[in-house]
Amino acid sequence: MNSRYELSHQVRVEMAVYLIMAMAMSMSFYFMSHGHYSILSEYALYPRDITHWKGILLHPFIHSTDIHLYGNLCMFFVLSNMITVTRVRSNIIILLLYIITACLLWLFCDPTKKLIGISAFCFAEAGFLFVSALIERTWWSLFVSITSLSLYGFTVWNGTFNAQVGVSARGHFLGFVSGMIVAWIIYMIIKRQKERGVRSRLKERK
Repeated sequence: MNSRYELSHQVRVEMAVYLIMAMAMSMSFYFMSHGHYSILSEYALYPRDITHWKGILLHPFIHSTDIHLYGNLCMFFVLSNMITVTRVRSNIIILLLYIITACLLWLFCDPTKKLIGISAFCFAEAGFLFVSALIERTWWSLFVSITSLSLYGFTVWNGTFNAQVGVSARGHFLGFVSGMIVAWIIYMIIKRQKERGVRSRLKERK
């Protein structure tokens, strides 16, 4: 029963991930092909500017060029599925990464710049996988972390410490920090659940 539930849950999460990808592609292609660059600016994230509140939620779905879009979506697709296939409650993890990353970008990024694209969220996913492996120290989490770092380690390093003009290195760094925070939150939740389970079993024995 549990295995069937977990399987159906994973399928629903994966469908949600693909839906997000489709939204990102359709919105970005539409705005770029129709030359609606004013709309691109409207849905960008403006740090510490509450008047553009829509951008806090929608900026990951906006991209400036097709290369920008394809590069981010490839990274997003691989890392999201790594989280999906290794975590039963991956929808909660992805939601936490999304919210915390957006909040950190809005609070701490350069207010003179506007942010678009899903790259910061991808860095959050990479940070989550990496820190989770360090905390859990299981062969499966280590394998996933090593695989993700092998695929995107250079991208993470280059995007954070050697970013090109027009790329927010601070945004990528804050995304990675967001992943670290979520990994710690999930670890503490699991730890408390295990402690409660141990206590309940001890009470039953008494």
